[in-house]
Amino acid sequence: ALSVTKVYSKIALVGAGAVTLAVPDASMLGQVKTLEMTVDNGDVTLSLANCEGQSSGTTATFNDVGDKLILVAGVSKWTIIKEFGVTLS
Repeated sequence: ALSVTKVYSKIALVGAGAVTLAVPDASMLGQVKTLEMTVDNGDVTLSLANCEGQSSGTTATFNDVGDKLILVAGVSKWTIIKEFGVTLS
């Protein structure tokens, strides 16, 4: 699971896999969070169950180094502000 308290999370798994991001709590309202793939050892997926505002899909796939999502914490969901290179499906 990715930390909800850190404003920047590196995605650098040993191989392909999946990561999770918990729902933000009310104390985090407005916190900006960046998720970025820094090592490409295979595709990494993130369920978008706790996110809103994506252009499409329920899963974000980080395929290459530099792929990133920028999120802002809401009351009970993360809102996607911008996606760079991430595949939404």
